[in-house]
Amino acid sequence: MKHLRSWSALMAVTVGGTLACVGDSPNPDSPAPDAGTNGGDGGSPLDSGAPSDSGGTTDADAAPVRCDPKSAFATIVAVPGVSTTDVTVTFARLTADERTIYFAQNPKGDITARLRYGTRMSTTDPFGSFADVPGLLAPPDAGTTYIDSAPAISADDRVLYWVSTRYSPTSPRIWTASRTATGSGSPFTNPAVVAGIPTTPVAYVPFTIGTGQVLYFNRGTPSKIYRAVASGAAFGSAAEVDLGGEAEYAAVSPDDLVIYFSSDRGGGANSLDVYVATRKSANDAFDPPVKVADLSSSDPTDAVTWVSADYCRVYLFHAAEGKLLVATRSP
Repeated sequence: MKHLRSWSALMAVTVGGTLACVGDSPNPDSPAPDAGTNGGDGGSPLDSGAPSDSGGTTDADAAPVRCDPKSAFATIVAVPGVSTTDVTVTFARLTADERTIYFAQNPKGDITARLRYGTRMSTTDPFGSFADVPGLLAPPDAGTTYIDSAPAISADDRVLYWVSTRYSPTSPRIWTASRTATGSGSPFTNPAVVAGIPTTPVAYVPFTIGTGQVLYFNRGTPSKIYRAVASGAAFGSAAEVDLGGEAEYAAVSPDDLVIYFSSDRGGGANSLDVYVATRKSANDAFDPPVKVADLSSSDPTDAVTWVSADYCRVYLFHAAEGKLLVATRSP
């Protein structure tokens, strides 16, 4: 299978099977070097934040302890509770506490892909209680074969973005919906196309950080990643994120300082590998990206879908193998 280089290829993977769930009904352009050492200066927010012994630093003042975003991962295992025996799982995103997971699913015998979610009690428990995301099933006039994919949830679990062909089967759009109550069982309301996002070429695979005011997505051929910031009810002009070449499928840390993405720049024509880039502030350009060797496999498409606030855990998928994985490391 070719890697996911177009909307149609992405959708072919999205609707490739059904998700086997644990639980019953819901209760609630040149090769880059491999990642090695950080190489940043001592004042970077990406540092581990260990207190200085120069005096005046208290536990309350100390910067949060974080992992080096370019260090190797200690473990890479399947996400517990999500079976990939008969399914391809792509673009699963999580809430900040890692207790709710959002994804797209094509139910067995149903050609309409829709958004689903699952929950767990703690990060060590398996996911279960999978169900449709409440409030987002499209009405009949949206089309009988519409596809919803690549859900992206805000940090407060109130704003959701996704890409959909509802009402526009040949021209997908990025959609959004929101809710006032917290909790994955609360229904989203007022789904609508996101205002201000360009539609030519198609924008797809959104990723959001914070309260949903910052939106990343990819578009164009070769694919590039763009970043847009909300201005009132719409997004302002999207700016290309300079990552040194072809780039797609952004997954960004909550502080907007670390970006993982997929690219074929260092491999063969049919291989998307994982790269990471960092910066010292959200107003800076990203430093040159490096390939993340331990997250890149022989699979045609490797992609990170979510990054923890401390940079110590990322979730990713291998498209052809249908695997959803979590990689962990220590500061």
